[in-house]
Amino acid sequence: MFTTRLQAWVRRTAQSLAARLSLLPITPNQVTVAGLAVTTLAAALIALDHPFLGGLALLFAGAFDIFDGALARARARSYAYGAFLDSTIDRYAEFDVLEFKR
Repeated sequence: MFTTRLQAWVRRTAQSLAARLSLLPITPNQVTVAGLAVTTLAAALIALDHPFLGGLALLFAGAFDIFDGALARARARSYAYGAFLDSTIDRYAEFDVLEFKR
């Protein structure tokens, strides 16, 4: 029950913020790629033995992953290519975090 409420709250909040973001000249794909950049920064921070800052950066990077889809829905521009790009970038982000720590 708690997770269902939390998911609903996150979705509502993301959609509300995405509606405001949709006024800016930013595409959902740009948000996706920016999220990868922030994740890479987080992985580098963790690898450089700054786990707290890296963790904060990872939390921030997670917001990008939420907002790219919300922005696509807010603009009514959900495409198969964007979903594929998001999925692929998510795998690269996971790779960054796992490999930098090695």
